Amino acid sequence: MSQAKRQREERLKRLKANLEDQQTPPEESSEAARARREQERADLIERRIQEAMENGEFDNLRGHGKPFRFNTNPYLDPAQELAFGLLQNNNMAPEWIERDKEIRREIAAARDKLRLAWQHYQANPAGEAPGKRRWLVLKRRWSN
Repeated sequence: MSQAKRQREERLKRLKANLEDQQTPPEESSEAARARREQERADLIERRIQEAMENGEFDNLRGHGKPFRFNTNPYLDPAQELAFGLLQNNNMAPEWIERDKEIRREIAAARDKLRLAWQHYQANPAGEAPGKRRWLVLKRRWSN
């Protein structure tokens, strides 16, 4: 960009700023005045909302009187969302979640058996043959 063009743009910017300063009354150019205008705008909006509520303009909205549903998934197909909602309302879960729960229960039970066998073996490692045998069987089963 040429220097003459840059100078023209700078002059235009200064002219615009001067014009805005001249158009705005001095008492309204301060931060306090700007904050007051924003507060007046917010008060106007609040007043209009209150008037609309008093006139019953929000009474015919869909879902009036019902709690909001914040648990919708925007990425889920509506049919799947309906199906998951039905399952949830009936205290059920999808099959893959039920399988996961069952697997976790089986793992917890196996760990409990293994822990119990280890405690029996640890209590008398040299003596009691059934405790040692039980520990070795469970250890072998767990490692496979």
